[in-house]
Amino acid sequence: MDYIFVFENTNSAMKAEKCLLDENLKVTALPLPNQVGAGCGICLKVGQEEWEAASETLRKSQISGICVYARDEEAGGIVYRELQDFFV
Repeated sequence: MDYIFVFENTNSAMKAEKCLLDENLKVTALPLPNQVGAGCGICLKVGQEEWEAASETLRKSQISGICVYARDEEAGGIVYRELQDFFV
């Protein structure tokens, strides 16, 4: 399982990527998947091994408007499941 962070604007996505890279975390910038309905068009993917550190880093970053989705492979396809109230 991987996780994606979705942002309300590109500036926030770029700032978040810098925060994660500054912490030496493995992060990949990707186009926003079609299955995810809202966002700026860019998302950041982290693997399960980076999940805790990445989520803690972004909680501390004071970047607003972040949504988080779990990314799983099911029945030969990829499914995204929003993690509700993650940053509340």
